[in-house]
Amino acid sequence: MMVNLMLRKVVGCLGVFACVFALLFVGLAQAASAPITINAGGSPSALAVTPDGKYVYVPNGEYVAVIDTASNEVVAKVDAGIWPYSDATVSPNGKYAYVLDRGLHGVGSVYVINVDTNTVVSTIALERNPSGVVVSPDNKYVTIQSSELVEISELRFSSFGVVSVIDTATHLVLSNTTVGQYATHSLAISPDGNYLYVGGNKFLYVMDLSLKTETVSIKIAENTDIRELVVSPDGKYVYALSNDGIYVVSTKSKAVVATVSELGLPIDLALSPDGKYLYVTEALSNVVLAINTVSLERDFSVDAGKSIYAIEVSPDGKSLYVSNVYIKGNSYSGTVSVVNVASFAVGVTTVGEDSSIMQWLIALVLCAVVAVSAFVIVKRVRRSSTEYVQPSNTICTSNQ
Repeated sequence: MMVNLMLRKVVGCLGVFACVFALLFVGLAQAASAPITINAGGSPSALAVTPDGKYVYVPNGEYVAVIDTASNEVVAKVDAGIWPYSDATVSPNGKYAYVLDRGLHGVGSVYVINVDTNTVVSTIALERNPSGVVVSPDNKYVTIQSSELVEISELRFSSFGVVSVIDTATHLVLSNTTVGQYATHSLAISPDGNYLYVGGNKFLYVMDLSLKTETVSIKIAENTDIRELVVSPDGKYVYALSNDGIYVVSTKSKAVVATVSELGLPIDLALSPDGKYLYVTEALSNVVLAINTVSLERDFSVDAGKSIYAIEVSPDGKSLYVSNVYIKGNSYSGTVSVVNVASFAVGVTTVGEDSSIMQWLIALVLCAVVAVSAFVIVKRVRRSSTEYVQPSNTICTSNQ
């Protein structure tokens, strides 16, 4: 009787422990995987993180929201033209943020913001509609990608990409170079600052910045439109995100050497500082896909809010910043999601409801393991108790 009572207590304690542990596991897992949401206003179309990781600049079509990454709050709103929307970047020395203003009637400008004061210190007028901006590693030049419409006939127009090289000291436009037909969507610069890569329709254009001329046109694929470009830290590869996947281009052979397909509806692309992961915002599922640059396979997926668009990675590689475009009535109410990369294990998909289901399944498995273990313990104890024979208390008498 005493043994059975003890067994019931042990089993009861194990059951309570299993339930509490399962609830804690699911709660902590969901709390760790949930992104932080910051109200950025408007329609955030681009993100730019300072080299020290302290601030994120978010042009939203109305103004530039400045996010303090320590508090995850907007600490400044900077007026940057009529339509600050296309793109933004921060100089490698962390002193200035460059924000593109699309302006009106196809004529835009570049707003230069002092990072220390979050005030506009200069405005650079452009003759075209700007769409991309990068700063050279030595901080001497800022290059702007824009488009120029050339009339072919009364009803058809052809757009050519124009790269404007601007001196960061004087803010004067040094040159305007035409680079490829339909090259109006994306650009990236090599780590050594010698080459500029410009994305277009079907082709990736390479420009020698020292000579300010196009050196080669690399055929990517038919019916593909390059949306974003990033260069590996060693400068050996250019990753071109298009409407149908990622094309890996060797800067040595100047040819496509690999492709990553079946990415749903890819919107934007970012590369981890160590070059190990390509992060892609996928609009159909509203997730960020993490592509391993060695295997070119998907390692994990991350829930990053709704209506995701642009993406950037913190300098230490620990956080992802993803813009979300919400439409309320006739107005926009954009946000920025902050995702902790360390909270996601390689090989695990954490996507919305699927992640919750997976976490609950793991919790149930843990409960089942505890229950089976308790059952086995009970059986063994009972078996041992039945096999133990009590000594006889019978008094033997002998014949007198």
